[in-house]
Amino acid sequence: MTSTSLEYIAANAEEAINKGLQSLNVTREEVDIEILDNGSRGIFGLGARQARVRMTIKESSLRAAIQKDETPVPAPAEEKPAAEEPKAVESEPVVPEAPKQPVTTEKADKPAAPRKEQKNGGQKPAEKKEPKAAPAQEKRAPAPKVEITIEKPDDLPEGEDDPVVNEETMQVASNVVRDLLEKMHVKATIQSKIGEAADEVDSRVIMIDILGDDLSFLIGRHSEVLHSLQYITSLIVGREVGHWVPLIIDVQGYRERRERQLRQMAARMAEQVSKTGRRISLEPMSATERRIIHLALRDNNQIMTESIGEEPNRKVVIYPKDKK
Repeated sequence: MTSTSLEYIAANAEEAINKGLQSLNVTREEVDIEILDNGSRGIFGLGARQARVRMTIKESSLRAAIQKDETPVPAPAEEKPAAEEPKAVESEPVVPEAPKQPVTTEKADKPAAPRKEQKNGGQKPAEKKEPKAAPAQEKRAPAPKVEITIEKPDDLPEGEDDPVVNEETMQVASNVVRDLLEKMHVKATIQSKIGEAADEVDSRVIMIDILGDDLSFLIGRHSEVLHSLQYITSLIVGREVGHWVPLIIDVQGYRERRERQLRQMAARMAEQVSKTGRRISLEPMSATERRIIHLALRDNNQIMTESIGEEPNRKVVIYPKDKK
């Protein structure tokens, strides 16, 4: 009969011995214990080493354990099936009680109630479709027609025609504005004309004025709506004509009032430049408002005007004529 030896590892020797005794299910007297390594904690966790012990079961203890294991083996094998068989027989008569639950067949008839709700639900959409036809007829109200009045330019020299701004492009721009207003259901009239150029470099411009009752919503806060309307019109006209066309859209003379304010400011700034001899830069303006400043000071022999910068920060500079 050979002895059994096993090694166990733990944080220290005592824990390794207890671990081996529990694993072998023996006492200290039934084994021989040999400490192979007491282990070490190291310094701050560095160099730590676990303890290791070897445990050998004594021959006398091993013989006693074998005798105990041999005698009780047949007893539990005969008792277990005897206990399980009667339990299986008793569970069989309980099974027929399960089919007694088909009483739920009466409850299965209750789904007839939701079917009635579905029939009622099928009639409701028919009632909803009837009122929808009424607003569809109300939306078909005809849009108000917008009248166009075109003022033909008389100051153009005979035989000379601007390829960009002319009567044809002015008619196209007027039609585009008319179509936009009619789609917006705005009742108004349009007056179109060709405005003069600001200087030799600048070209003529198409000027469209929208007239009507209470059209302030077409101007908007800080002229935002008016600028948007002018921008959209420029895009559409440029696409139909095939090239960019300069145009100005006004609403109820708003730009005329703004033009008077800019002309008055330009006159004051020009007078200040003439007295001090120093140049003055105005605030950034749109191309339309810069054009007004240039035209207002074009005949002043003491000062000059020039636009500098890039959009949207382009502005007008006023300086003495002898000092550029």
